[in-house]
Amino acid sequence: MQIHIINDELSALGMPEHDSNPLSRLRSLKIWLSRYNPDFDNHYDDTAWLICDRDDGSFSIKQFRTVVNECEVSRIHFVLSNPAFQLWLLFHFTDNIRLYDLNNAKYSKGKLVKVEETLKEYVPDYKHGEIEMTNFDYLFDSACNNSQLYPTSVQTLKRHIGTNFFELMAFIKQSFGIQSFSQIL
Repeated sequence: MQIHIINDELSALGMPEHDSNPLSRLRSLKIWLSRYNPDFDNHYDDTAWLICDRDDGSFSIKQFRTVVNECEVSRIHFVLSNPAFQLWLLFHFTDNIRLYDLNNAKYSKGKLVKVEETLKEYVPDYKHGEIEMTNFDYLFDSACNNSQLYPTSVQTLKRHIGTNFFELMAFIKQSFGIQSFSQIL
């Protein structure tokens, strides 16, 4: 098994490196698959995962439907975090995100700010974009359990706070037969 993080390869694909729009990410993933795994459709043991945040600025309901439908047709697993990936990190430390009143923030940026402020209480050296995953590894099972107390279906995550990121992490652990992510970090 191999893991390819195509964000690191976007410029080689002729795609903008910082284009986080989910439709653009899906197109990039499909281009990558067609170039580097052209038999993906015939290899049912191969998997592809699209990971996105639920950003209310660049992810309309129409785009959401398109991404969900294209992922289903293309056998691509869709991982969605609302409002952002950092929620998954926060779930490593707490099961009660309702305490942080995320729903009172009008936009996803405000929710992200609240999540990151709270995350810094648990990981004082946390910086956006500079994540040291070994700070989180030992609490992986807690994060999986805590995140499942909130919405996890992609359709529900369209409008509600939560994440299904644990599905990807559990898949990686099982596929690699590892007990701890520090084994592959």
